[in-house]
Order: sequence, then C-alpha cells, then structure tokens
Amino acid sequence: MTRLAWKVLGGLVAFGLVLIVAGELQRTFARSERLADCQAIAAGDLGRQKGERCPAPIVDQLTAAAKAEACVSRIGRLDSDPQRWAAPLNCDARIHELTAAQNVGLDTILDRDREIFDLQSGQSAAIARAQARGASQARSYANAQAAIDAAPRDPSGLIVCDAGCMRQLAGGQASGGPASAGHRDPR
Repeated sequence: MTRLAWKVLGGLVAFGLVLIVAGELQRTFARSERLADCQAIAAGDLGRQKGERCPAPIVDQLTAAAKAEACVSRIGRLDSDPQRWAAPLNCDARIHELTAAQNVGLDTILDRDREIFDLQSGQSAAIARAQARGASQARSYANAQAAIDAAPRDPSGLIVCDAGCMRQLAGGQASGGPASAGHRDPR
C-alpha cells in the first residue's frame, strides 16, 4: 500500500509541476504580448484600445528610445566642413553635447597636426641653413688652404709672402707685392 501511496503522491507532484510550468509559460506569453503592444503603441502603430495593457512610463521610455534612434540615424557630416558633425535640431540635448564634444576633439587633433607640420617645416629649414653654413665654411677653408698652398716658399719650405701677397693669392686686392719684391727677414 505504501507503494501505491507513493505512486499517487508522485503523480500529484508531477501534475502540480506541469500546472506550475504551464502557468509560467502563460504569464511569459502574456508579458511578451504586452511588450509587443507597448512597442507598437510607442511606434504609433496601435490605437488606444490596447493602451490599457501598457503602462504610460513604459510607452514614454519606448517613445524616447525610438526618437533617439531616429535622431542618431540622421546625424551626419556638415556640408561646409566634412570633418565636423551635426545633429538635427529635434535631437536630445545630450546628442548635441556629444556631437559638440566630438567636433572639439576633431579640432584639437587638427590643431596638433598643424603644430607638428609647423615643427617639421621649421626643423627642415634649420637643417637646410646648417648645411648651407657648413658648405660655405668648407669653401672658405678650401680657398684659404689653396691660397696657403699657392704662396711662394723659400728653400726651407717657409712661406715668404707678406699680408698683401696673401690677400692677392686669396683673390683680394694687393696692397703690397710678393716677398721677392721686398723680403722681410724676421731677424
């Protein structure tokens, strides 16, 4: 008899669980149907006859979400400046703040790019000036060395040319003659 009692009790528990699961499924279906009604009301597809099934705060939230989605889909680049963004006037203030912040960020990036370009241009100009200065100094040194090498020398290898002679050798006007015209003895 106890086996029979356990079987009956088990059958009742199983039947109770089936009823509970069926009730939950029915409630879930009703909730999903109400949600679908709420979304339809927010989109403006249904009349007010089903509006009683959907609380007003939910309709307001869904309507605001639909408006925000429509606003975001219409955000685009400004015609006058393709780097900048614009939001339609009927968008939420937060959307306008975000697009303004994005435009400020883009302006900052463009300013930094200009600064980098200016620094690179200045660096290139400084390198060109240094190279020109180095080339000029090298020419000066080569000319001076050529003048020294071209100066007349005595048999011991010493240069026998006064300052005027050196100027003449360097390409300047001579104020004096070569040492052969008036050799100075350092003693």
